[in-house]
Amino acid sequence: MKDVIIVGGGLAGLSAAWRLRFRDILLLESEKRVGGRIKSERRGNYWLNWGGHVFAGPNTATDALLRSVGIDALPVPGVVTAMAMNGKILVDGRVEWYPFRIPMSWSSRFALIRAGAKVRLAVKKYGKIATRRPGEDYRIHQQRIYNFLGDRTFTDFVGELPEDADAIFRPTVSRSTGNPEQITAGAGVGYFHLIWNKSEGLSRNIVGGPSTLTDTIAAALGDRIQLGAVVQEVEQKKKLCRRTVHPKWSFSRRGSTLCDSCNSCSYYTQNRCQYRP
Repeated sequence: MKDVIIVGGGLAGLSAAWRLRFRDILLLESEKRVGGRIKSERRGNYWLNWGGHVFAGPNTATDALLRSVGIDALPVPGVVTAMAMNGKILVDGRVEWYPFRIPMSWSSRFALIRAGAKVRLAVKKYGKIATRRPGEDYRIHQQRIYNFLGDRTFTDFVGELPEDADAIFRPTVSRSTGNPEQITAGAGVGYFHLIWNKSEGLSRNIVGGPSTLTDTIAAALGDRIQLGAVVQEVEQKKKLCRRTVHPKWSFSRRGSTLCDSCNSCSYYTQNRCQYRP
């Protein structure tokens, strides 16, 4: 009988597993590695980032996780708006002038200006929405952020862009989350808000690369992580939620009808799960 079954070994799943590490848990990951979109490789005193690599600063949930695991993080050096593109390196100046400073066709330049103006206006709105109100419950605050432009993707919001224009927007969102076609417009706008307001958001790098965090958690969990375990089915009944996972596991949970949210480990804390290897 497992206390908690966690599906997914990305940063969210590993964070949940770390918080619940003193319980009888099992984390199932379909891939042959943990980390999800977090991946880095060391090169001597340096490291290469292949996925998300900027993290929130002090007094955040991310900061609490880093301190709990014992991972060092430092402020991102330099400016986060620097860019190298088409043989041109930009390390200063206002981002609004980038379309005129980067070599590209005029069609790409005009498309970038239109999309950039749209994002800039949305960032101003996002800043007001994202500000937490006095005494506001954090769940209400978070839901308001989720609702902002949550009905379309970031690609839908900015429109179809020429290759050069797209190449400017894409790294900004993909280095912290999914691709523009995968995330909501609100999430994409939110990341531009964080980049243009460095002190308010994702302003730190993990020393040694972000995989230092995920690998450290995975090492601590040991055999409580099962790789290559694919969830094949979730069956919802009135008082039973059954999962079948590849290739050997099946487990059930009784006493709740919230099975549409079974991926959230918090629903397992009060109800033990049957686990049959």
